[in-house]
Amino acid sequence: MVLAKEFLEMGLRGQIGKVCMDQNSPCYYSESTDQALDETRRFLKLMRELVEGFEVERRIVEPVLTPRFVPTCSKELLEGLVRLSREKRNEGIRWQSHAAESKGEVELCKEMLGGQKSDIDYFNEVSFFHLFFSLFRDLFADSITSALFVS
Repeated sequence: MVLAKEFLEMGLRGQIGKVCMDQNSPCYYSESTDQALDETRRFLKLMRELVEGFEVERRIVEPVLTPRFVPTCSKELLEGLVRLSREKRNEGIRWQSHAAESKGEVELCKEMLGGQKSDIDYFNEVSFFHLFFSLFRDLFADSITSALFVS
């Protein structure tokens, strides 16, 4: 919350996340799946409380769901974050994560996922992209609807 408070004080726009990792990480970074989901819920609540006293145009700091990347997140964690995102859909919670960024990471992801799937395939499997494109479709449809009623 320190970073979010500093951004608000300085008038900086920011999307700030609580990093989620429940596997393949040093013990001082990693949490259990339940801890990661519970702490993410708590983080979203605290971020909402932090900005709720501000006028809408001054709510320049937003929370984002942040699974670090596939090797550090179990399928249970990613599915839990998808469920949480669906619960919070009306709050417009965004996501940020990393795709494999090197040949070594690509190979690690394939090895972890049975040799056939990429991390992108895995994100798709847990509905990460479905959720994103579903949100985009709804926003796009709302924009078209608004444009039709305005004109």
